[in-house]
Amino acid sequence: MEKLRMYWMLVAVVVACLASVAPPASAAMDARVQLSRPASDDAGHFVALKDQRTMPVMGYVASGIPVTAIAVNGTPAYMYPTTYGVIGAPEGMPTFGFRVPLTLDPEDSLVVTVTTADGASADFPFTPDSVDTLSRLRRLEQLQTENYWLRLSLANAYVCYDDWDDAWPLYNWCTAYRPDWFPGYYYWGLAYLDLDDWWSADERFERGRRIDPDDVPMRLDRAEEWRERGDRDRAEAEFRDISGRHPNLAEAHWRLGETLHDAGHRDQAVSEFRQAVTDNPKLAAAHYSLGSALAGDGKRDEGVRELQQAVTIKPNYTPAQVEMGHVLWQQGKTQEAQQAYQKAVDTNPRWAPAQYGLGTTLEHQGKTDEAMRHYLEAVQVSPQYNQARDRIIQNYMSQKQYDQAWRQVQVGKEWGYHPSSQTMGQLRSAMPEPHSSPQLSSGGWGGHGYGRR
Repeated sequence: MEKLRMYWMLVAVVVACLASVAPPASAAMDARVQLSRPASDDAGHFVALKDQRTMPVMGYVASGIPVTAIAVNGTPAYMYPTTYGVIGAPEGMPTFGFRVPLTLDPEDSLVVTVTTADGASADFPFTPDSVDTLSRLRRLEQLQTENYWLRLSLANAYVCYDDWDDAWPLYNWCTAYRPDWFPGYYYWGLAYLDLDDWWSADERFERGRRIDPDDVPMRLDRAEEWRERGDRDRAEAEFRDISGRHPNLAEAHWRLGETLHDAGHRDQAVSEFRQAVTDNPKLAAAHYSLGSALAGDGKRDEGVRELQQAVTIKPNYTPAQVEMGHVLWQQGKTQEAQQAYQKAVDTNPRWAPAQYGLGTTLEHQGKTDEAMRHYLEAVQVSPQYNQARDRIIQNYMSQKQYDQAWRQVQVGKEWGYHPSSQTMGQLRSAMPEPHSSPQLSSGGWGGHGYGRR
């Protein structure tokens, strides 16, 4: 199965040409906000399509009046005083660093809200940037060989390109040059998570924890790592502690809800999801989780509303579109389900559940040829997608294309597919199993060109 790639937000870099800086939002607030740029791959994406991990957004605020609160897209940020200088701010102006966990897509814009001690509040907007970060960082690194912020940013950019050979020496250099520097261990841990090397990631996170035990994004990521490994009790305890210390942090409630849902505590999970969308109504992933959970409990109308809210916030949110199609299909709303699946396919044609869902709605309407094209596409992009393979085999059998049905069975077995005994009995009674895999036919459904890749 194709591995989902994770893309990291790059840490802020102490060079003017790489810094994204917002001027004062109004004359009433004498402040500057600096935000790190995202790393990008060739398509400009910096977060995988499926929301699986918290992405920390980092930046700095310089203000002439003490800052009391910072939020990004409505989510409260973890803030700390720093001596780091913000480009464009007067020398000596008090500065706060901030970090906030968010789940982002490439098209997402960011709004940093700053509140000061005098009660003033202002928004600083940022839009996605398509700068070729990697090439610029390479050029700058040649000029500033001992700039550890810059070298860490370059390492993170290399990770986006799966260039581990170039990334690892930079992470190693950063942690050796500054052994008491938290970001070096934290981002190295994230890189190990991208390789599914849990032990090495946890070791780096533990080193970071010893330096900054209360860093929220790191704690969220580490607990998520435990959840993905199946250590749910440990993950639940950590998420509960984070949400207790930060009761309005939507990401913590959402992650806790996911952990509880995995453990079968559906009512508690729904409660946490509701708290998450209350704390941050713009957190699309929480609306998606809430909608899915409600629909699973039979509250399908309310579930659809939450899923619709998720795709309203993030129009290209493929999993939410697919789940909405599934719920509408369960309600007997075939046309509406088809529209939801079609939007998902248009957004991400390599998302197998979207192809399969669209196929089921088309087959239900008697459009078997169209349905088969989507079923075949589903198993091409995800060979383990057994539901689609079942439908392919049944449709081949109904058309008496038994050689192609056997072809699907044999190729599917290479990916762990096990058809039902009823299907195998029907197929064997119609045609003995060939000793070698039949070739795909040149016409009809067989002409799709499907095979293992």
